[in-house]
Amino acid sequence: MQSVWLQEHSHDIGYLAQMERYAMILFLEQYFMLFMVYNFMGWLFEEIICSIGYRQIVNQGFLIGPYLPVYGCGAMLNLIVLGGVQNTVSIFVLSIILTSCLEYFTSYLLEKIFHARWWDYSKYHYQLHGRVCLLGALTFGALSVVELKIVQPILEQYADTFSTEAVQYSAVIVFLLFLADILISAFRQYGRGEYRRFPTEVR
Repeated sequence: MQSVWLQEHSHDIGYLAQMERYAMILFLEQYFMLFMVYNFMGWLFEEIICSIGYRQIVNQGFLIGPYLPVYGCGAMLNLIVLGGVQNTVSIFVLSIILTSCLEYFTSYLLEKIFHARWWDYSKYHYQLHGRVCLLGALTFGALSVVELKIVQPILEQYADTFSTEAVQYSAVIVFLLFLADILISAFRQYGRGEYRRFPTEVR
């Protein structure tokens, strides 16, 4: 009896499975585009702060393009872990823990892979191995509150104005460009063969 029912409804089941895969792909594409938007916002923030501090244009990123993946990863981590948290103080405190762990791990990983550092907090008060510091942690906590309380709701409203096809095509193009940037930047960094420390090179 069950096999007969499955035969009669196999087309519907296959269609539902196909729709679920399509919805999952669209979900990943939307999150990837969010990731890239926050990458750009992080890059812009770093460029403004560091360029003012050094009074010249400073290349803070590992990649060629205008994006810093550590900011995108931090933003997406906040969305996944803290997206349902409503209390502002809780968001601030928990995001400090999340983003500090991410920053420390990213610094450690980059140094082990490329024998280079893109930031160093050794001269700051209350720092850990030059990878994270209290000032940076508090700053990222405040930025996380702004992200979840202000920026993300605006982006979600703005995203509804785009068609599904526009999101899909944009995600594919941006992903290919991002992947090419990663490969070129990694090859370029390996070719330098030098231990790079903070402050970063000036363009």
